[in-house]
Amino acid sequence: AWPLGETVLQKTVTSFVEGAAVILLAHADTNELIPSEYVYDVQLTAKDGTVSTIIPPAHFVLEGDVTRD
Repeated sequence: AWPLGETVLQKTVTSFVEGAAVILLAHADTNELIPSEYVYDVQLTAKDGTVSTIIPPAHFVLEGDVTRD
């Protein structure tokens, strides 16, 4: 597993569909990650620079797949 606090994947969303952010994870985004348990959160950075965590840290499991690049 990755050390706690290390960023292994980061996405920046700047366009929204009907006010909603769509965050897509492509195969290439996770291909180099080790199957393991990870922690994610979602932060919003406002135009004035204020940062708010809108989804608090939560655990998820990245499972291995048979297809590798």
